[in-house]
Amino acid sequence: MIFDYFAKKNINNTSTKNLFGGRMKKAILIMVVLFIMAGAIVATANEQIPVPEQKEFFKEKSAVSGVGTVKILKKVLNKPLAIEVEEQWMGAGEFSMDSLELMNEGASINQSADTMDPWNTTNYYEKKLVEFDGMGYGKLMGFKKYNSPSFYGGNGANVNEYFNTSSLQTEEWTYLKTTSDIGMTQDLVFNTMAQFNGTWGVQAEWKKPCRKEITHLQEFSGLFSVQKKLQFMEEVRYPPAPDP
Repeated sequence: MIFDYFAKKNINNTSTKNLFGGRMKKAILIMVVLFIMAGAIVATANEQIPVPEQKEFFKEKSAVSGVGTVKILKKVLNKPLAIEVEEQWMGAGEFSMDSLELMNEGASINQSADTMDPWNTTNYYEKKLVEFDGMGYGKLMGFKKYNSPSFYGGNGANVNEYFNTSSLQTEEWTYLKTTSDIGMTQDLVFNTMAQFNGTWGVQAEWKKPCRKEITHLQEFSGLFSVQKKLQFMEEVRYPPAPDP
């Protein structure tokens, strides 16, 4: 699936011996911060998602380092929380990763999301630190998708990240907060810092039928450094009063 996607894109990479830190002298720094706040748009504000009566929790932590082939497949779908996450990585070379993933149906509804306390303040949180070197022969390719489907009561925002690289260093965290009290916000926040040789891109979308459409696409091929943040927030309001 991953290889078919990049074949259609006709993406080619060149290997490099310049990897991370000060050795990437030719890297171009691109800093992009996109902040989107819809709390003031009362007409499109979301109603409150109820906290499940029987709360469920999930936690995963990984640390890996070595040389060889890499395959990572993940899918998280929680309809009551309006959370959908999918991830795939495939490649070969020198690879290391530290990762943390949390899902909490009982997160506080009257606290704003706090990355210093993700267990208590977010419904879904993921943090990853990855280093990869294809060593002149290998590549690492994949994608990550984060979505808060409006069909299940989410704010409707989604973020897709994809990459096809011969070297990559990335540190990123993402969270979704969907069970929020009246007057608080539903959030989808994606934050990343990456250095790579190859192709890397992010596509984001936020649509409200007949009301608004926000689309965002950035793709870079070559030797780059990128710092990027996407933030989607929507105020939770009381349901509309019934007609008399």
